[in-house]
Amino acid sequence: MAAPVFDPISDQRLSDLRKRLGDTGWMELLEKAREQESIILALRTKTEAGSSLTRAVSEEGLDVSVPTIRRWIKRYEEKGLAGLMTRPGRTPEGHPDPIPSPSKRRTRKPRSFIKWAGSKASVLDEILAGFPRKFGCYYEPMAGSATVFFALKPKRAVLCDSNEELMNSFRVLRDHPEPLIALLEEQPNTSRHFYETRALEPSTLSPLRRAVRFIYLNKTCFNGMYRVNSKGRFNVPYGRIAHARICDEYTLRWTSEALRGTRLHTGDYRDAVADAGPGDLVYFDPPYLRPEASNPGSRLYQPDEFDHGAQGELARIFRELVERGCHVTASNSDHPLVRELYDGFEIKVLDVRRPINRNAKGRAGHKEVLIMGSRERPAERQLRLL
Repeated sequence: MAAPVFDPISDQRLSDLRKRLGDTGWMELLEKAREQESIILALRTKTEAGSSLTRAVSEEGLDVSVPTIRRWIKRYEEKGLAGLMTRPGRTPEGHPDPIPSPSKRRTRKPRSFIKWAGSKASVLDEILAGFPRKFGCYYEPMAGSATVFFALKPKRAVLCDSNEELMNSFRVLRDHPEPLIALLEEQPNTSRHFYETRALEPSTLSPLRRAVRFIYLNKTCFNGMYRVNSKGRFNVPYGRIAHARICDEYTLRWTSEALRGTRLHTGDYRDAVADAGPGDLVYFDPPYLRPEASNPGSRLYQPDEFDHGAQGELARIFRELVERGCHVTASNSDHPLVRELYDGFEIKVLDVRRPINRNAKGRAGHKEVLIMGSRERPAERQLRLL
């Protein structure tokens, strides 16, 4: 059943809502409804192809219950986007209340503007719980999608990654969000445009066009992967994602604001933390070693080498920063080498999901470790949680 043709912005029943919330609150609610709509349409594609709704929800890796999804679908089929912006309820006068009161309205959780292998979205609470309440500057020298940074939203921060395409996008989004949004809105989600965009040589483009290319490919490629060949060229195929959110204006503007005042660097993580000092907070999220003993040196996420020697160097930097007086946390795979390198520090095991795994069954049931160290928790006195 097709959704009603319905414009929630001009609908008379919701005009009072916009006055109550103001433009900012209204746009947040509308963006949330559009996000739910995107989920509904993606699930519809799968169910029309013969999948059950329960299986489709599992394959999408959604943290939403099937009964909740069914309620979304019912409201969407009845009233379109406006149905997703409403809920059953009554005002004190007995008239239908289109939405919860502003004081009860749930705010949208902060997130990154890209999908990235190794994102810490599923274990954010555990990571943030290990951080001190007060700290100086925040350093994330292997930023990736910087999910932890966006959740923390520190006053002072340094972000770094070796991926120039990624860091250029961060810089453009921080400094020029509106031109970036305008160009992303023009990008069609077609196979032809995808492969034409992928074939462009990034070094020949302006920083703005380069960021548009990077974000567009991230949103429309297969499973949001970032992979390059031996020549350093992006080679992930078209994802055929019918309802890809190429331009998520709310998230792009929110993340641009979060990045304001943040120092952004491209290069080696050691250079990024060179000036970290007492009271600063450092979070490392390196390329992981596979937990399989038969293949201990293989990589999960990055095209560059990060083998046993690189892991050992990172552990050395970790200890050096602790000795400087920094609060230091690192994520890694639950691998014997990792446990050996960080022997004496607090090690907590986490169950994680990997939403980028091409096999839906392989997205859950993975183990990672969180390593924490600071002068307040000297290594020789720390509890090791195995």
